[in-house]
Amino acid sequence: MVGPVTEELYFRGYLLPHIDRFGPWALIINTFLFSIYHVWTPWRWGQILIGFLPLAWATWQTRSVYVSMVAHVVINVVFLLLMIASFAAA
Repeated sequence: MVGPVTEELYFRGYLLPHIDRFGPWALIINTFLFSIYHVWTPWRWGQILIGFLPLAWATWQTRSVYVSMVAHVVINVVFLLLMIASFAAA
C-alpha cells in the first residue's frame, strides 16, 4: 500500500512539522489539506477530515509518522476488504 505510506510521509512526516508553529491549529490545517488533496472524492472530505484528525494528533503527540502510517494502511485495507465483501455479496 504505497499510497497511504507516501501520503503519510508527506502530510504528517514533512508538512506537519513545518506548520507546527500554529500549535493545535496545525492539526486542523494539516487534516484539512489532506482532505482537499483527495479532490476526486469531495463527498468524503468531511469524513476524511474527522477520521484522519486523530492520525495527525497521534503523529503530533508521538513525533513519529509511523503511528499514522500503520493506521492509514490498516484503514485502507479494512475499507478495501469491506468493498470486496460487498461486491462478493451482490
